[in-house]
Amino acid sequence: VHQLRVAVRRLRTVLRVFAPMFEQDWADHLRRELGGLADVLGPVREAEVVQAHLLRLLPAKGGESARDLVRWAFQERARPAEHDLQEVLHEPRYLALLDALVDAARSPHLAPAAEGPAMVVLAPLVADAWHAFAVRAERLRRKGPDTPWHEARIRAKRVRYAAEAVAA
Repeated sequence: VHQLRVAVRRLRTVLRVFAPMFEQDWADHLRRELGGLADVLGPVREAEVVQAHLLRLLPAKGGESARDLVRWAFQERARPAEHDLQEVLHEPRYLALLDALVDAARSPHLAPAAEGPAMVVLAPLVADAWHAFAVRAERLRRKGPDTPWHEARIRAKRVRYAAEAVAA
C-alpha cells in the first residue's frame, strides 16, 4: 500500500508540476483517476502508520498483550478501508487506469510547450514548485498550527519528486 501510494503521488506530482508539457484534458483525466485511487489508499495506509507508531510506543518486553490488542483493534478498524481498496483494485476502471499509465509511459500526450531543451522547458517548472514550497515554508511558525506544516510538507515532497523526475 505504501509503495503504491508513493507511486501515485509521484505520478500526480509530475502531471501537476509539468502540466504545461502535457495535453491538458489527457493529464487532467490521469490526475483525476490517480486521485480516486489515492482516496482509497489513504485510509489503509493511515491505519498502518498509526498502528506502527502505537506499537513502537509499547514496551519491547512484557507488552505482548497490549501489542495484540493494538493489532486487533487496527485490523478491525482498517477492515472496511481494505475492503474498499480491494473492490477498487478489481474494478474495470482500475484496469483501465493501468492501461492508460502504460500508454502514457510509451507515448505521453505532449503539448507544444514540451518542444525544446529540457533545461529550458523543465527547469522553470521545478523552480516554480520550489518557490511555492519556499513561500509556505517562510510562513511557518515553530509553535503554529499543524495545517501549515502539513501543507509545507506536501509542497516539499512535490519539489523533491519534480527534481528527481528531471535529475540525470
